[in-house]
Amino acid sequence: MANAGGPARQSDRIADPLGTRNCTILTGEQRWVGYGLAPNETPFRFPKNPPIFGSTRSYNIARGPAANNPDDLVVMFVRLHGNLTRDQEDEHYRQMFDRTAEQDALGIRGTGIVKDASSVCTPLPNTPKWLCYYAVYPRGMEAVIGGDAAVMRCSVVNNAKKAQCGTVNGPTWAHAAISKDRWSRPIFDKSDFNYRTPRGFERGTLGGDRHLFVVDSPLESPQHPEYNDPHGNSRLKHGFDLYPTRTPGVVNVWDHHADEVAILAAGLKYGVAPAAKIHSVNVFPEGEEDGALASDVLLALEWIERTVKNGGLMNSAVVVIPIEGSDQDEDLACQDFIERSLVPLGVVVVTCAGNGNREMTPQDPMYPLMSDAVIAVGGMNCHGEWWGDRFAAPVAPPGDQPVGSNWGNAVTLAAPCENIPVPLANGVERLVTGTSYAAPLVAGFVLCLQTGLHQHAEILDALMQNHTRLPPRNWDMRVLSID
Repeated sequence: MANAGGPARQSDRIADPLGTRNCTILTGEQRWVGYGLAPNETPFRFPKNPPIFGSTRSYNIARGPAANNPDDLVVMFVRLHGNLTRDQEDEHYRQMFDRTAEQDALGIRGTGIVKDASSVCTPLPNTPKWLCYYAVYPRGMEAVIGGDAAVMRCSVVNNAKKAQCGTVNGPTWAHAAISKDRWSRPIFDKSDFNYRTPRGFERGTLGGDRHLFVVDSPLESPQHPEYNDPHGNSRLKHGFDLYPTRTPGVVNVWDHHADEVAILAAGLKYGVAPAAKIHSVNVFPEGEEDGALASDVLLALEWIERTVKNGGLMNSAVVVIPIEGSDQDEDLACQDFIERSLVPLGVVVVTCAGNGNREMTPQDPMYPLMSDAVIAVGGMNCHGEWWGDRFAAPVAPPGDQPVGSNWGNAVTLAAPCENIPVPLANGVERLVTGTSYAAPLVAGFVLCLQTGLHQHAEILDALMQNHTRLPPRNWDMRVLSID
């Protein structure tokens, strides 16, 4: 019998906006093209991903001129916490449906989620999911949505249009790869290493008034033309050398390593930030073959802290450490120092993931990479795939483990690291491989992001939100992709 006191009650199955009666579950390729629902199109979702129920019309209004947008609709980027259960995710989506219903009652039609920007790859074990979407609501809803416990970030998207782009020939495949939204073997095989640039782009100004600290071996070629500005003036600034003694004729296993790193980050022609100032910080004693001491790295970080404070370089400095970490207390002390002393100064530390082809976990950590305040960079090969065999079973002895990038939750993102040409002082190019060379590409770009005003967290957020892309395969981290 009908309920005489009000409208007939729908069953939970019919009323549920996520039920199959009301929301189509896509089983094939995700619909990547377009934003929102076309007229008469029903809501849909990819399995385990956000449902699409906002309209294309509302999206176009939000992106269009203010004169046609009386309700001040805006496009918002929403990222959810990666450790939510399916029930928690769906509860958030139901709340978004309820907010759309509230807007409908106010006469504002078509609001809701309009684009699924989540990863469709199954995350590896112990890896948080990448769940995010674009939604259209009145501007005042930004704080409301951002206040949800399930939401990590909610921000209004800038409506600025992008100018037409030209192309510039990059010096290496790595420079081209980090400027594109995809990279693959066919692209690499074409050897068409160009990248798009905005109109009026002046590459020579990138990283200007910013400072790069290279914690590594000493620079072997301080007169290298890559360290000059376009007028031939050196950009090398005062550094710190824990082991200044040099014996003529002694060959070290680490020779040229620091030069290669510095050039990829801030070289005049081969660097990402060709206008940055460069500080060499040597922590390798002559003849040492087993690596640097963590205690020396800590001393280097303390010197950098003093230099930043005394030089007024707050929010204007990047430290690149292309040295593998460890699980030792001294490396943990380096991590603590970075968090306690460098992050408050706006200093961004970028380190390499290491080449051990192993997973880093809380039970088997590598410091200082375990800190969210440190950008740990894994490796992508020249065909756009993961560098190494991360699914190889451990073998004995450990020295027989395949060489490749380490991985795990501690790795922030990946960047090119294989067969990258770098010029030596004599003009000969040398091909370099390893995550040591992925880190400076990211470090150089972070220098370009710094303004002297933005805090550490804002820089990391801008990097990950605006300048990374989803990987082409089943990885658990994003890839550097400069927008």
